[in-house]
Order: sequence, then C-alpha cells, then structure tokens
Amino acid sequence: MKMTEADLIAELQAAIENVESPDDAFTTTELADLLGVGNAAIRKRLKKLNKTGRLLPVQIMRKSLTGDLRKVWGYRILPEQEPEDG
Repeated sequence: MKMTEADLIAELQAAIENVESPDDAFTTTELADLLGVGNAAIRKRLKKLNKTGRLLPVQIMRKSLTGDLRKVWGYRILPEQEPEDG
C-alpha cells in the first residue's frame, strides 16, 4: 500500500502528538521507536515529507550511551501553511 503525503504527515503527527520533547524535534531513531518501524522506513518517509516543505532539520542535544550530551540531527514537522490569497 502506497502512502500519500497526507497519510505520512498524519502518521508522524499522531506519533509525536503526546510525546514530550524538550526541543519539539525528534531523531530518526526516536521516530522509528514511536512508529514501530525501522530507521530506513523513517528516513524514506522523512524524504517524502521534506518535499512538502514541512520538515525542518535542526541540531538538537541528546544524551549518548556514555552519558555525554551531544549535538545530533533531529526533525520538526512544521504546520501546514495557509494558501495566500493573491
């Protein structure tokens, strides 16, 4: 079954809706865990979402396995833009 852009956005938004994130952004691993799919599937979905202009890559701080805080790439889903009347 092929997912539409609307399906992708709805799925990702539903997954992050009730999850606390200090920076309102999620890593691919965090999204994969929330949706119960692999990292490759998340990256594929994020690539499609990026084409809509609603994905914002940001650097965020996360704790590594050694306990150190490190900058990693995370992603924010931006709200849908209202069409401009022109």
